[in-house]
Amino acid sequence: MENGAKKKIVVDARMVGPHGHGIGNYVQDIAAALGGREKPYELTFLIAPDCPADSVLRSYQTVESKIPFLSTKEIFFLNGEIARLKPDLFHSPSFSSFWRYAYPVAFTVHDLNHLHFAGTFHRLYYRHLLLPALRGARAIASVSETAAAELDAWMRSHQLKSRISVVPNAIHPPAGRPAAEALARYGLTEKNYFFCLSNPKPHKNLEFLKEAYLAARAQNPTLPPLALSTLGKPENGIVHLGSLPADLIAPLLASARAFFFPSLYEGFGRPPAEAVLLGTLPIAADIPVLRETLAGVKEARFLSPLDQNAWTQEFLRLEGAPAERLSEESIAWVRGRYSLARVAETADQFYREALSPRPSR
Repeated sequence: MENGAKKKIVVDARMVGPHGHGIGNYVQDIAAALGGREKPYELTFLIAPDCPADSVLRSYQTVESKIPFLSTKEIFFLNGEIARLKPDLFHSPSFSSFWRYAYPVAFTVHDLNHLHFAGTFHRLYYRHLLLPALRGARAIASVSETAAAELDAWMRSHQLKSRISVVPNAIHPPAGRPAAEALARYGLTEKNYFFCLSNPKPHKNLEFLKEAYLAARAQNPTLPPLALSTLGKPENGIVHLGSLPADLIAPLLASARAFFFPSLYEGFGRPPAEAVLLGTLPIAADIPVLRETLAGVKEARFLSPLDQNAWTQEFLRLEGAPAERLSEESIAWVRGRYSLARVAETADQFYREALSPRPSR
């Protein structure tokens, strides 16, 4: 492979749009990490029409697809669209999968969330589409050791054994507007609000967090507001920011008194690590993957995502104490652990393994 023409890898990046998307961030991290690296393959990204003009993906060869990400259309039409590109490898960085492939394929499976918190359709999809696709995959990755171990156990329970690589997210401060502009837009003040960057899906546990906050607010009516990145009606001290433009996320993270993340389940848990990199204290659910993601952050506080009173008391504790500052050691740990250099190394190895000839059986 090293001495011949470069191999063509097509990467599905249709989820990259004007608003933040976890898998979209992951794909762009890989693109940014591998951009200046000498490699025996070329990357082509399959993008949506609304992929931002300033996305790093635009520095590569791109092919625009009008088939929406995770739509029913992709099950029937996307396979042919990819086949016409004649890839030496197709990388699906999500659980999007087909019945069969006319080309080699590699997957990143971020988590098994849909097996735990979704309905019958999603479980059938995983069992009858994703699992057979993984059976024929040239390589499989996940984004954390915790998620990789869970994926491995699930596959083994269906008599499928395959090495699972870890290609992690990169954590870096997103570009942002001045803090004063971001805060003024939502009526917030520096270090005088709590923040949760999440979505309303059941496993994100936001109703639990809201109830814990309202219980704290009932005890202390002067408690700083809780800002949520979701839509909703104004409540007693709860500010719904709605879906946030990418350039407002960094200043809102950096200016918060503390960042709350009560998820019941994650494959990685990117937002609390981003908060740390911007110097904000993370209050995270005590689940294995967040213990892994924040392992080197000594100030991180972990609370049971089932113990609402513990979260209520944490809101009250933070109000009654000076704003906590993170150590340079903790910030440096996140910066080093989730660097673009580490993503480049792991992603490059993942692609090389997927392109390597398979041993004859």
